[in-house]
Amino acid sequence: MRSNLLLLFVLAFSCVNGFYDSEESSEELKIKRKLLLGGRHSKLPYNYYKTVLDKKQEGTEKFYTYKSVCFIDNKFKVLDGFDCRNQIAVGRFRNAINSTGWSYLEIETKPEFNPDLQAYAAGVLEGFLSRKVIDLHISNTFAEYCKGFTKYCERLNKYLAENLDYIKSRIEKAPKDDPYWQSIRRSFLQLTGVWNAFNNKTSFDNIEISYEIHPIMMININGELYDLEKKFNKTKDPINSEEGSKCSGFVKVTPDNADLLISQVTMSGFQNLLRVLKLYKFGYDQRMFPGHTTTFASYPGMLYSSDDFALMSSDPINSEEGSKCSGFVKVTPDNADLLISQVTMSGFQNLLRVLKLYKFGYDQRMFPGHTTTFASYPGMLYSSDDFALMSSGLAAIETTISVWNNDLFDKVQAKGQLHCWVRAIAANQLARTGREWCQIFRRHNSGTYNNQWVVLDYKMFQPYRKLPDYGLLYVLEQLPGLVVYKDVTSYLVENRYYASYNIPFFKKTTEVSGFEKKAKEFYWFSWSDCPRAKIFKRDHEKVVDLETLKGLMRYNDYQHEPFSRCNCTPPYTAEAAISARGDLNPANGTYPLPGMGHVNHGALDYKGTNYALFKQLRFRALSSPAYDNVPPFQWSKTDLASTVKHNGHPDLWNFESIQTAWETSNIRVDL
Repeated sequence: MRSNLLLLFVLAFSCVNGFYDSEESSEELKIKRKLLLGGRHSKLPYNYYKTVLDKKQEGTEKFYTYKSVCFIDNKFKVLDGFDCRNQIAVGRFRNAINSTGWSYLEIETKPEFNPDLQAYAAGVLEGFLSRKVIDLHISNTFAEYCKGFTKYCERLNKYLAENLDYIKSRIEKAPKDDPYWQSIRRSFLQLTGVWNAFNNKTSFDNIEISYEIHPIMMININGELYDLEKKFNKTKDPINSEEGSKCSGFVKVTPDNADLLISQVTMSGFQNLLRVLKLYKFGYDQRMFPGHTTTFASYPGMLYSSDDFALMSSDPINSEEGSKCSGFVKVTPDNADLLISQVTMSGFQNLLRVLKLYKFGYDQRMFPGHTTTFASYPGMLYSSDDFALMSSGLAAIETTISVWNNDLFDKVQAKGQLHCWVRAIAANQLARTGREWCQIFRRHNSGTYNNQWVVLDYKMFQPYRKLPDYGLLYVLEQLPGLVVYKDVTSYLVENRYYASYNIPFFKKTTEVSGFEKKAKEFYWFSWSDCPRAKIFKRDHEKVVDLETLKGLMRYNDYQHEPFSRCNCTPPYTAEAAISARGDLNPANGTYPLPGMGHVNHGALDYKGTNYALFKQLRFRALSSPAYDNVPPFQWSKTDLASTVKHNGHPDLWNFESIQTAWETSNIRVDL
């Protein structure tokens, strides 16, 4: 029987024994268990990994830890070390979160073994090697996801279970020689391997896909939840009404749907006639606390209505949408170089990041994207930011598109659809061109994690040569029930840049998504008039190399930037920047939109590459919210620390840029 989401999240944090690597001393284990017993919901102090286990200097590792999956004495074994007889896969992991802001993971599988076995072994190694940071990431993001939202989670659980049943059926029925379903099956085997290793129950005796709804799966569908929360109406569980005839309540739709009325009359003893009308407006993280502002009828000293008649701000889920990421493609002067970059914007609980390399020994003719490098999160099998470089010569980035037309969510169904994460992996592995990438990705569109994808084909570019007329750049936009894509090479040739900033580019998706209507109401949602559009248009010519690329993508000078000004108090917002910093806006400020104010939201990083680095699937990366013209993000100095989980995080985020240097051999792309 498939487990309930709530139960799984509890179980995932209840087993301490056997979790930590055996080479740790008993003293270290005692320290950890003392902190963690009682459930891993327990909040560790932000500096725990910097001070408690100083002997191992957790998070400052300079060298890789290695593990291998090997076939020895007719048995599959997971061994410490880099080399062994009959090696199926080798994994490298380094946690340097406190010295560089990143962890690093490299997984390589060997072509002489069955591809399904390769996929599962890859997952097992990732689960074992990065188990600690996966555990911390879950505790920061999903450990209490269903707390107070049990009805929503029941609806979500039912949908996910039905979707997994459909996927199981399709995988089992798919022809063995179908590359698309081979990729889907292997992704689920890899996912199962991560979950089994994380859960310390690895077995190679009978490798089967787990179709449970487990925490590792929830990590990978994180992006889908933006839209599933809307479809399944993620609202707080109702409070049980009082028994008997103590009150009267009434909801009424007036004729012609002109208005919607709600009313309540309290009935009680007359000694309770001392009443207070109250308003509470808290400066909490508005994404996690949509009901941050409440008005209600109550009594002296009472913190809730009790009648109950209460009106909540209940801002739409993801009210800060429209400002999630920034993406950018730039042709430098004289066509000397071709740059691509992306900045992820999200809640600061997501700052535990991993730079990854997967090199699979798959048939390279069928899987030209057999090797991928990307920025990601613990336990996640694709980028999700997204920023990914493939051995096929393709680079893919995306920024998220909000769906303002809620009628579209009727097209999100459990059957016949695959979630974004696994479709992105399939497209990354199977596509040779930007057009092929779009054609593969559009299959089985789930209408969840709706994004604008930008796919660049470095094979179509040669430094100092004339740009091609077609094939260099594709843009794809996804909505529930609709995928639109087009070759936009001519746009890049004419404008010398292409910028992506969470607003649809195509007329069709602009209309269907509801952005056309929103743009008429407020400039924030306009493709041409929003702040980031204007900043990119004004400053793209300053970008001539990787250093100036970083400068633009990390830019936030909101107190002096004209395009950051707004009809607000104070008269500007730190969200109106290429790299947003919603934490810097005052909690008592006034803003036209909640997402323009004091929110747990901002740029987490920077990733960028050029033609030369791409040939080795390398890129530059910086893990920290923007800090060049604004104060660096620091947990001990932000009010968000009291409401946003940040287990395992450094306190101060002011790390420098790094350039990836993969240890895995033979990483090169012929362009």
